[in-house]
Amino acid sequence: MNIKNGITTPSVIFNDPYYELWAGVFDEKKGLPSGPIGHATSLNGVTWDISTGIVLRKGTVPDWEWWGIFG
Repeated sequence: MNIKNGITTPSVIFNDPYYELWAGVFDEKKGLPSGPIGHATSLNGVTWDISTGIVLRKGTVPDWEWWGIFG
């Protein structure tokens, strides 16, 4: 997962012993927060290990998430 353009609407929970973060990833082509949802884990809430896979990807017309996914 590429987060070089940033993330949006992060959500963090503590799932002992890890913190888990889910966030929207900015769409590089649109420059909007309409990209996929990504996931990361942390033991201390400061240093994050970013998952390489996508948790939820936007769909195609007429899917409910065709324009994008927002938190």
